[in-house]
Amino acid sequence: DDKLSRLAWLAGVASAAPVVVVDKLFHNLLTFPRGGSGGGQREGGHRAWRLSLWVTFGKGNKENNKALKDIGKGDKENKVLKNIKTAQRIARLSEVVQVQASLNDETARANTAAAEAVALRLAAAVSLARIEQLEASAGRLLPPISATALAAAPAAIEEVYRSYWRPGMHNLAPGLPYWPPPSATRSVLAEAATAEAFGGRELHCYADVRGHPSLLDAIGRKLLRENRVPPEGRRLVVTTGANQAFVSTLMATCAPGDAALVFAPYYFTHVVAMQLLGIRPHVVSCDPETLLPDPAAVARAVTAEGGRLRALVLTSPGNPSGAVIPERMLRALVDEAVRLGLWVISDEAYEHFVFDGAAHYSPAADVRARDNVLCLFTMSKSYGMAGWRVGYVSYPERLDEVMLKIQDTVPTHATTLAQQLAAAALDEGADWVRARVASLEPTRAALWAVVRETLELTGAHSVRGTGALYAFVRLPVGVSDEEAVRVLADAHSVLVLPGSSAGMAGHLRISFASVEPGSEAATAALGALRAGLDAIAASSRRVGGL
Repeated sequence: DDKLSRLAWLAGVASAAPVVVVDKLFHNLLTFPRGGSGGGQREGGHRAWRLSLWVTFGKGNKENNKALKDIGKGDKENKVLKNIKTAQRIARLSEVVQVQASLNDETARANTAAAEAVALRLAAAVSLARIEQLEASAGRLLPPISATALAAAPAAIEEVYRSYWRPGMHNLAPGLPYWPPPSATRSVLAEAATAEAFGGRELHCYADVRGHPSLLDAIGRKLLRENRVPPEGRRLVVTTGANQAFVSTLMATCAPGDAALVFAPYYFTHVVAMQLLGIRPHVVSCDPETLLPDPAAVARAVTAEGGRLRALVLTSPGNPSGAVIPERMLRALVDEAVRLGLWVISDEAYEHFVFDGAAHYSPAADVRARDNVLCLFTMSKSYGMAGWRVGYVSYPERLDEVMLKIQDTVPTHATTLAQQLAAAALDEGADWVRARVASLEPTRAALWAVVRETLELTGAHSVRGTGALYAFVRLPVGVSDEEAVRVLADAHSVLVLPGSSAGMAGHLRISFASVEPGSEAATAALGALRAGLDAIAASSRRVGGL
């Protein structure tokens, strides 16, 4: 009937790349008999689809069972809301299969792709349900929301805030350092506020899309001095933060229907950006014992994608893992990408945040790879300027035309005043940043001590990262990360992120940088976290999971 035709159409739009396994599963939903009133036949089709989904993703899984039950029950008033929540649960099924990657990479990759495709199709169904609800209430046809946008994963931090935030919470969710920008930026602000400067035109007019000259000069010096990236054969663009930089690099290197390789646990915004642009995330799990990627996975991904893989996305130090990819391994990853004709998008937002003797390496430092590597940086982390939204990209000069086209179309340019502040901050140099990163050591050590004395007593041993701003903490077997987030927020006023948002369920991302070391806020946050993790550990011992 018309409703099923529209559902099938939306499902096709939502899935950038059909997957054979999922097409077989979804066949029951889209092609069961439609004769008569459809009551018994439709219900039979729905049962067959639910059974197929259940068998594919594992009998007995609590999340699966709850999601599948929600599909088939509910009164009319709550049907749309339940379907939306079901879509979100199904979207997280890929996390379950991803943890199997170390056991059977080929099977895990196929299952992950299948789970993602099912999630996309189900989100399309949610889109249709929303439209029909509006039609029924308003008595008229409203234009549909983009199925691609609806199918993308949720914005992880905003999702946690919407669900749990209230005044007085201990906020250990965002990747935000406690310090403000360097004091040199104050004089720039003071100058900008003078009658002469504010009454002039420079701050208020359009400027060079590439960036403010003072900031471009400062970035060039910094890249050569700190990252060993020479300017020859490369260009720069200043962006409104590193997230815009990532979207711009995707738009410049990939087309809708292409795929990009990303290693789990991944930065959730990277995957959301791919989904919004119609680029398929090809997710491969890192080694669970080190949370480091396998260079051999690059060639396997190229083969699996049948020529559609265009880019390798690397984040080092890792968000959320904190893993710092050693230089030798990073070179091996990039060498494979270059050999196979792939772009390398290197997110280096946490370049200065290294601990325990680890060292950051920028792959653009290797002149053999400079035609393939795009490097992303931000002022948000190292220089405490998240609110000013300044990032930058160093990329091969042959991309210059398309990068400037994208820049002119999306932000036009970063805010002039913010760029002037960033230039002043960069002039402070890396020593200013290193001193503040070193100040995080006590809080970082205290957080890991809390983990060691609570969760790890249950046998849930975490991989201790040597970079970034986070502890990526493994939960006891059988404990849902979504439920752990809820318990910490509702019972202990602590906000953290679920590992499922990063493609690795059964973990939590906990920031140790957002509270000032030695402060009352830090003491209170660590105390509340200890109480919450202790309660989760105790519960797992009593009942085998939350």
